[in-house]
Amino acid sequence: MKVAFYTENYVVGGCDRFLVDLISNLDASVFTTSLAGNVNPTFDAWLATRLPSHLPRLTISVATLPNSRLVRYGQPLLVGGRDGKPEKRGPVRASAKIGGALLRYEQALANYIRLRRLFRRLRPDVLHINNGGYPGGETCRVAALAARREGVGAILHFVHSTAEPPAYPAHLERELDRRIAEATDLWITAADRAGAALHERRQIPLDRIETVHYGIDVPAAVEVTNGRSSRERPVASVVASFDPGKGHAVLIDALNVLKRQGIRMTTQFIGVGPERASVERRVAESGLQDDVNFLGWRNDVDQLLAGSDLLVLPSVAYECLPYSILEAMGHGLPVVATDLAGIPEEVVDGVTGRVVPPADVAALARAIRDVADNPERARMMGQNGKERLAAKFSTERMVARMSTIYLRLAGA
Repeated sequence: MKVAFYTENYVVGGCDRFLVDLISNLDASVFTTSLAGNVNPTFDAWLATRLPSHLPRLTISVATLPNSRLVRYGQPLLVGGRDGKPEKRGPVRASAKIGGALLRYEQALANYIRLRRLFRRLRPDVLHINNGGYPGGETCRVAALAARREGVGAILHFVHSTAEPPAYPAHLERELDRRIAEATDLWITAADRAGAALHERRQIPLDRIETVHYGIDVPAAVEVTNGRSSRERPVASVVASFDPGKGHAVLIDALNVLKRQGIRMTTQFIGVGPERASVERRVAESGLQDDVNFLGWRNDVDQLLAGSDLLVLPSVAYECLPYSILEAMGHGLPVVATDLAGIPEEVVDGVTGRVVPPADVAALARAIRDVADNPERARMMGQNGKERLAAKFSTERMVARMSTIYLRLAGA
């Protein structure tokens, strides 16, 4: 059976890890796979070290946001104001709305034609569209229409984040959603709540949405030089890119609350992103320079997690089923995270960690203190999490579910 994967990618994230883990573990005696998507040398370099060398990788010169003509030449006009600084004026807000729509639709027809050529060439039995969100990558939406027009037998659309409501012009977005839904045989999300959002916000029929949880292998034991029991302060790790949705600012405020209560701990931020400078300033303003370490992009995350006492993920938006939580569970860490999307499907409050409302500084501080002040309870939570990972979130389980879906769709 021929399964083709299509993705529109800007950076490497959880949806890409899912794709690599899935393709690498599909039964090669049953499935012949290929991977296509936009031109992205950074993504290709990352793929080269993780995917089988025999896998066909096809790059297509589709128009995406980074290479959009409007982004290159028209951004000041879309933003408005002087020197590129936005001003709160009615005409500017209106032009920004219109400009946002143009960014989404400016190359839709050209991309549609390019993608039809691609699927005419590949002729897959099943097309798996791997989309970071919804609407997410605009060419992922167009891909469903192009593939259906070319007679691809089965089309599934995996949405890897919580769907957003239709943007301006909403009536056009809803009509496009309707056509894409008609062209798509099955929609998949990694969390039940993400599936519910896809139905509620974009009117995708519930009977064509399924959940397939991510899966990882329980990591091998990692030897650490400075073990948990040998430190005076507990160590909390945060594995997340620096963007507003990850809630770093909320965590810093919570750490400030704990410091005033006499609770001192070391927090290590692992990741990169556009908001790092802003987060560093907030740490300095809070007087937490001696308590917070910025580690940047790391290849030894397993080692860092193995040497930590807990994982904190204070997200306030844009989550689905975070891989960082699964990784922490694999290392036997209790997890303190927010009640967003699929996080409660990973973390059982009071059993494998604590789940708190998003953006609630006081609740986050209490949950961190509850875990940090009770080492034996924290150890039991970590052990429960490790067992939960093996039972519900294994790579084997994930691959088996997807394999069954491909065979079912192809048969139908």
